[in-house]
Amino acid sequence: MSEHTDLDIEEITVHVEPHLAETKVRDQLADELLGHRYVCEQLGETGLKLATFDLLDKEGGPASRFRATIVDPDTGRQAVAHGQVGVLDEVTVSPSAIRPVPTDDEFDQAIELALRDEKFAELTQGPMSGHMSGCILWRQGS
Repeated sequence: MSEHTDLDIEEITVHVEPHLAETKVRDQLADELLGHRYVCEQLGETGLKLATFDLLDKEGGPASRFRATIVDPDTGRQAVAHGQVGVLDEVTVSPSAIRPVPTDDEFDQAIELALRDEKFAELTQGPMSGHMSGCILWRQGS
């Protein structure tokens, strides 16, 4: 049997704050990364979004390494950029096979784009639309 003793325990408070260096560096580099020549070679130049940004060295100085994922929401393609904060001309960018699940807004935007295509519109609304009667546009979670 163990002996129980009364302990005088003080209340402990934990305060959690976001890592400000990472947020600050992400905000500083976002536009430069989205317009970086290697990113544009991989994904094009318009409509790109910064999906993720990880500061690998938490101090956030010029020698700090980072990894960023840039996405073209229109095509679903994405690329991963690795580099140092202060040396953006040496960033390496490689395509990624991972395709993010679209948000509801992105899905709706894709359907809207598809319906603007003349050939698709003919299939869904023209005389041949009966051939598409079994086609249902499905959204994950629906």
